[in-house]
Amino acid sequence: MKLKHLLLIALIFTFTNPGWTQKNNYLIYPSPQKITLDEQKISADVSYQLKGNFQLKPNSLALLNEIFNNQTKSKVFPVIINSLSKTDKSLQISGAYTLKITATAIEIGVFDNRGAYYALQTLNQLKKANSFPLVEITDFPDVLSRGSVEGFYGTPWSHEDRISQFKFYGALKLNTYIYGPKDDPYHSSPNWRKPYPAENAKQIQELVQEANKNEIDFTWAIHPGLDIQWNKADSLAILNKFELMYDLGVRSFAVFFDDISGIGTKAEKQAELLNYLQKEFIEKKKEVLPLIMCPTEYNKAWSEPGPGTYLDILGDKLHPAIQIMWTGDRVIDDVSKADLDWINKRIKRKAYIWWNFPVSDYVRDHLLMGAAYGLDTTIKND
Repeated sequence: MKLKHLLLIALIFTFTNPGWTQKNNYLIYPSPQKITLDEQKISADVSYQLKGNFQLKPNSLALLNEIFNNQTKSKVFPVIINSLSKTDKSLQISGAYTLKITATAIEIGVFDNRGAYYALQTLNQLKKANSFPLVEITDFPDVLSRGSVEGFYGTPWSHEDRISQFKFYGALKLNTYIYGPKDDPYHSSPNWRKPYPAENAKQIQELVQEANKNEIDFTWAIHPGLDIQWNKADSLAILNKFELMYDLGVRSFAVFFDDISGIGTKAEKQAELLNYLQKEFIEKKKEVLPLIMCPTEYNKAWSEPGPGTYLDILGDKLHPAIQIMWTGDRVIDDVSKADLDWINKRIKRKAYIWWNFPVSDYVRDHLLMGAAYGLDTTIKND
């Protein structure tokens, strides 16, 4: 997609809450849904004793060890982690957690391991001068997907940069990264049909592993539309490429049809291909997330307005489980309720918002680093 650099994405509404601060200078990011903080503190210079019915995965256990410095101390403090009760529907979502620090224990309730990881990230943010404050927190994400798309033109990010970003995303409770740099010739033309060379494949495998450590869904995208031929050979080529990426550990996939012309823009053919991938790959694999597509008409200004045209065809013909990306009225735009009402009606599903902020590849002589503003925070459920 043109004019892309660091691109925040979200399902229905984008991530960003202001950090929560108070006079004791604690900063929890993003802002919890509910928080009650006491000025009293307890020492963090202790060993922990893990209790409860929830089994932590290795990444969360490693974070817990890091918080307590992974050392044996004379004093042992209980950390009790249990599955959340199903009575509170707002907490039945990936990443939800409760955190309560008292004078006698740290009590954590979690929906899943992602919630456990987020609770421990918050615990880590609360640790200052080797102590914890007494606090009670309830938190859950407002939107399902929060993160970035590497979908720009120009030199892709380095392997080291991506690794560093994943650690940053994990600390801030972002859960999505979509790999789609246009100048990767094995993501786009001329080599999208070919497997990655061994060294590149190894790096992608390492990225997937690092993403998993930080509770990030690593989505690998293919961009075949510049030279695709609507035949069985190219359908099998994409299916085979997905298989190769699956073998590297990828469990989330996307097909981009942005910034193309010619026969690749045919809505009927795009829908036919994506439905084929849905049936022959997505539905047959374990632990694979819903397929994502970026349409050729990915904003209102570039879309045919008449009934029965490109977007309506996708809405009618595309499998309902496949998510469709959208940038708003223009390539770079805030997203409003009116935007979503217009696009959701046409594509017959909730749009997957690719919010273009900041977009730096069209102003490469400086960084765009201003504050985000103008988004309608009431649209998170639209």
